[in-house]
Amino acid sequence: MRGLPFLILISLVMAILMVGCTSPGPDTSAYWIIKGSILSKQGQFDEALNAYDKAISIDPKDEATWVSKGKVLIIQGRWEEALKVFNITTQLNPKDTTAWINKGVALNNLDRYNEALDTYDKAIAIDPTNAIAWGDKGLILYDIGRTEEADMAFAKAGFPPKQKNLPVMVRVNES
Repeated sequence: MRGLPFLILISLVMAILMVGCTSPGPDTSAYWIIKGSILSKQGQFDEALNAYDKAISIDPKDEATWVSKGKVLIIQGRWEEALKVFNITTQLNPKDTTAWINKGVALNNLDRYNEALDTYDKAIAIDPTNAIAWGDKGLILYDIGRTEEADMAFAKAGFPPKQKNLPVMVRVNES
């Protein structure tokens, strides 16, 4: 009698493992997310966007898919579209620092500096130790001439102030 319950248990464990190991089919958002990620890593950005759009059509509330789509749009320099995507993403999850930072990147590239600074401030409010948010904020502050504030942002990011690095950067570019 003891052998039968053991065999049943082994059969159940194997069934669970087999179900968990199956790859997602094309009718699942996971399939299209994986495909989009692979295509993006291969530099096939338009195809990756199509895959992310299919994933979003299956599961429009999957924030990670929206972030992935937005990052591809940023890579392509499609700032307005990226901004729209990150507006959706920050609505889906207002605590996602990655979404706020990428929204700031889009706004900065659209020359909407004050909005970008506000966006970085939101990311910093969520994670005050986020070096990327502080660094990006510092770059904008430096570019718009607010160098003292930029230095403070760079210090919080753990970077030396940009103005002190500028001569080194110029020398590197001159050679």
